[in-house]
Amino acid sequence: MGFVRNIEVEGRLSIPKEIRDRRQIYCGCEIIIKPEVGKLILSVSDSLNCIFCCDNTDLELVYFKGKIVCKQCLNIVLANATALKKIDETLDMENRNTNMIKMKK
Repeated sequence: MGFVRNIEVEGRLSIPKEIRDRRQIYCGCEIIIKPEVGKLILSVSDSLNCIFCCDNTDLELVYFKGKIVCKQCLNIVLANATALKKIDETLDMENRNTNMIKMKK
């Protein structure tokens, strides 16, 4: 499967999302460009980066649900998930209470 992309004025080339997802190429990933006769060969460096902050320097990286995340971003994600769960539980409880009041009438 081939894709055609135009080089932007600034010299940038976008890699289609389908390819980035399949090859796990995220922001901050290093791409190695090897010029050969009549073509360029792109390969992804072995360096890993957090999918949220795109950093890999001095941060402990972990796999979270199949994605590479630094511990700092993971803590933020988990804190937000906990907060969202509490909000959902509160709203669910309020809905149940409202339904019970309606049933009593």
